[in-house]
Amino acid sequence: MFDFFVVITTDVGILINFVTTFSLGSVALVIRTLRILRILRLIKKAKTLKLLIDTLMFIMPGLANIMLLLFLAFFIFTALGISLFGALIWNDQINVDANFLTLGHGLLTLLRGSTGESWPQIMWDCAETGYDYKTVLMMAGNFAAARHWCYDQT
Repeated sequence: MFDFFVVITTDVGILINFVTTFSLGSVALVIRTLRILRILRLIKKAKTLKLLIDTLMFIMPGLANIMLLLFLAFFIFTALGISLFGALIWNDQINVDANFLTLGHGLLTLLRGSTGESWPQIMWDCAETGYDYKTVLMMAGNFAAARHWCYDQT
């Protein structure tokens, strides 16, 4: 019955569009999209599909926590990238699409690097800037020493 309703309303929409200048294209598209709801009837009948959907719904909160943790790591490394590589001269890979000028561009550059797309080229472009890596090592050493000092004071 539902499919019959969808087909009839779509045909009426096509006739109204053909006869008049009034367009119901977006309404017909929404109604055609509702045909996907037929899958819900299938889920009730297929026990293994229902088990799969239930399992997927069960792991969603944990998956959300993992995604939040991943975003936090990306955010921290983007902030570090902005402070270290924000003023790079643009080369082949560090360009208008991949740079650390803003938070958005930095996040996209890290996402691009995490997928492996042009990651070695981006790394070499960042290394060719002549940035003083002794400063980075000194900052890391200070962090490790401060962490050691704070936790070993007993």
